[in-house]
Amino acid sequence: GCRICESVCELGRIKIIKGKAVVDEVACRGCGACSAACPSGALQTRNYTDEQIMAQIREATREINEFPLVIGFLCHWCSYAAADLAGSMRLQYPTNLRNIRVLCAGRVNPSFVLEALRRGADGVLVAGCRLGECHYTIGNYCALQRMNVLSKLLVDMGFDERRLRVEWLAASEGEKFAGIVKDYVEQLKELSPIGSELK
Repeated sequence: GCRICESVCELGRIKIIKGKAVVDEVACRGCGACSAACPSGALQTRNYTDEQIMAQIREATREINEFPLVIGFLCHWCSYAAADLAGSMRLQYPTNLRNIRVLCAGRVNPSFVLEALRRGADGVLVAGCRLGECHYTIGNYCALQRMNVLSKLLVDMGFDERRLRVEWLAASEGEKFAGIVKDYVEQLKELSPIGSELK
């Protein structure tokens, strides 16, 4: 009943009734921005729950046998589609990236980024639709705001600011996606493995 989810959902699909958040599941478009904003974890997006995403992070970091390891949170509609296009075009880019698909970048909870780093990922890439072109209208703006705050927090915690990278691209930009991955991997190679910053 804190009303944070209600304020995040600009589409008005969430109402507070008798002190509890109630979602109009028929009209909800499922972006997950409310789930990422919920401080108590009370709201969960169907098929993209916190536990399901955390399980993917655990599996992606279970065996770390290359440096740098990058965990990528990619929105279904644009950045994940751009990654798929890069593969279809047979574009060459480093294999260091482990993709986790979310419906919208707005679904990326800062705790996901922190968990990936805690478990040994050397960097995290959060990628979504170009600003102003989000499938869910405001999802990537929610992600942008959260990641800006998180990047400052990471620096305060002693992490190099390059551990987190945020990018916006269209589904048709497979070459741009491949270029981003190449550039980010090269950037992370300038750093030592994440273990030195976790001590």
